[in-house]
Amino acid sequence: MLIGLVNLNQHIESISQKILNQDIIRIDDVNTIPGSPEKYLLTSFNFKAFLSLPIHTQSGEIGAFGCINSNSARIWKDSEISLLLAAADQIAIAVNQAQLYKESRTAAQRMF
Repeated sequence: MLIGLVNLNQHIESISQKILNQDIIRIDDVNTIPGSPEKYLLTSFNFKAFLSLPIHTQSGEIGAFGCINSNSARIWKDSEISLLLAAADQIAIAVNQAQLYKESRTAAQRMF
C-alpha cells in the first residue's frame, strides 16, 4: 500500500527503534495515540489495534512478530501477551536450531 509521497522511513524508524530495544509494542486503539509516527504508519495500513513482540536469538539477531486487528480496537489481554511471548521464545529457538543445522551441514560438506 502506498501512502502518497510521504517518506515512510521516518514513520518506521520509531517502531524499528522499539524493536531493536526489544520492547513490546502494545496499542489497544491506534486512534488514541497522540499524533505520532506510529499512529500515522498504523492508520495508513488501516490497523485499529497493534501488538509487536520481540524475538531475540542466541546469535544476536533481533526481530519481531506482530498481531493486528483491522476491524476495531481491542484490548490485548495479559494472558494473550504471555502466550505470544512464549511463542516468540519458541521462534527464537527454532531460528537458533536452523542456524546450527546450517552450520553443521556446511561443516560436513567441507569434510567431503
